[in-house]
Amino acid sequence: MTRFVRATLAVAAAGLVFGAADAQAQVSFGIAGGPTFPMGNLGDAVDMGYHVQASAAFSLPMLPVGIQADGMFTRFAFSDVDDANAQIISGAINAVINLPTPGVTPYIIGGVGYYNLSDDVSDEDVNDFGINVGGGVRLGLPGLSVFAEARLHNVFTEGESTRFVPLSIGIRL
Repeated sequence: MTRFVRATLAVAAAGLVFGAADAQAQVSFGIAGGPTFPMGNLGDAVDMGYHVQASAAFSLPMLPVGIQADGMFTRFAFSDVDDANAQIISGAINAVINLPTPGVTPYIIGGVGYYNLSDDVSDEDVNDFGINVGGGVRLGLPGLSVFAEARLHNVFTEGESTRFVPLSIGIRL
């Protein structure tokens, strides 16, 4: 490799590093909620439920990838047991890949989380790690944005994994 090519690559790399460092970091907060669809064994035991979610996201304007931390509360009613519920409280760290388009921004999201599963029938708490992956769309408005997303959560519980899909509608400030 010639000295000219090496020098050009070094200048380009420095420009990317220093340009990203100078870029104003963006932090945003969001709230969302909606229906949650149980799958597999969970779907055999409970009906469709609901969830609420709070999140904080960090991104740099010049990069399409950001980081999002979120906490979620999910509740399901048992299908065959009166006045009995199952709930999942979770926290996750996710990567968000924004697909740049004008107006509406589609994105892919996925990461790892820690899940606490409990119910009124067994009175046991189960704590396990899991993963989530999904996608959504965000519409930016002055001062805030609205979004809709769906994610598959897979919790590595003993035996068959616990799976559910929340459909979230929310706002981000």
